[in-house]
Amino acid sequence: MADREQVKVLFVCSGNSCRSQMAEGFARSLRQAHLDAYSAGLNPKTISSPAVQVMQEVGINIANQKPTDLRDMGDENFDMVYTMCCGADTTVREVLPDRTPVVYVDIPSPAALAKDAGGSPDAVLHYHRVVRDKIKAWVCTL
Repeated sequence: MADREQVKVLFVCSGNSCRSQMAEGFARSLRQAHLDAYSAGLNPKTISSPAVQVMQEVGINIANQKPTDLRDMGDENFDMVYTMCCGADTTVREVLPDRTPVVYVDIPSPAALAKDAGGSPDAVLHYHRVVRDKIKAWVCTL
């Protein structure tokens, strides 16, 4: 159970394979005294290898985090839920108690950005790093 001083947060994205996993990793590593962090997805997938790689570059290992289906979190109470994909807030409100505050944070999918840039391995890693750094800066403000 979280300390009274910790805020229990849930990070949600579509697959719980990249953005929400990165956010959870940063929260657990950099904000552990303040945040009791979890992540989930609308349609969970295997954690993205590029996400694991770019997080390891900054000394955070997310390889052992497990993708979780948002629907399996229905009995949990969170102080705040942050969604990182359009439309997730509707599903979150259907699954979690009505009193849970939900905030949408505009963090683009690195896979979509890389695809738009041609999808080369260099582009994939570049956009995962860009998104990683954006998530880190945001999580540090929580």
